[in-house]
Amino acid sequence: MDKYLNFRHLDNNERERVDYQIRWQKGVTGLCIMAIHGGNIELGTSEIAEGIAGQDHAFYAFEGIKARGNRKLHLTSTAFDEPKALWLASMSETIIAIHGCEGDEPLVYFGGLAVPLIEKITESPEANGVAVEEHPTPENKGIHPNNICNLGSKGKGVQLELAKNLRSQMFVGTSIDGRCPTEVFYRFARAIRNVLRRP
Repeated sequence: MDKYLNFRHLDNNERERVDYQIRWQKGVTGLCIMAIHGGNIELGTSEIAEGIAGQDHAFYAFEGIKARGNRKLHLTSTAFDEPKALWLASMSETIIAIHGCEGDEPLVYFGGLAVPLIEKITESPEANGVAVEEHPTPENKGIHPNNICNLGSKGKGVQLELAKNLRSQMFVGTSIDGRCPTEVFYRFARAIRNVLRRP
């Protein structure tokens, strides 16, 4: 269970630039890559989202920067209502949300309502040595209309949850200031970016 019900509840109890920070950029493609559990909440997710976004896609990361206890900053995807995120979502056609989950295998679990784009994405990472599977639990399939990934103007987005095993292969180091990307990280980001270039 999350400690906070929504962003206002969180912001009344936590300090921006001390406990959490928000990073974002506009894009020119209509796509927005988001990591709402970035920083030290779900390790590596904001770096992965930023790597996929590059300089052309919009990017958003809500990052836990506490020395410890960042899990309390987790807001579930259907309740994530931080104003900058909602504004950027409203300015975007399609959102791809990057999450982290537990897992001892190098897997990516997919979800969301943008089925054609999901099908393209599921083909590419597998070709680069990363297995992709549908998330086994209904509440994590990213299909609720209030899920942040589905708040773009098309109302259909993509949710990708990367298992802990895979994220550990993507970085050397675990601190927010000391995570160095590996070739696994670059291959995965390139694979997703290549998919997003396709018509």
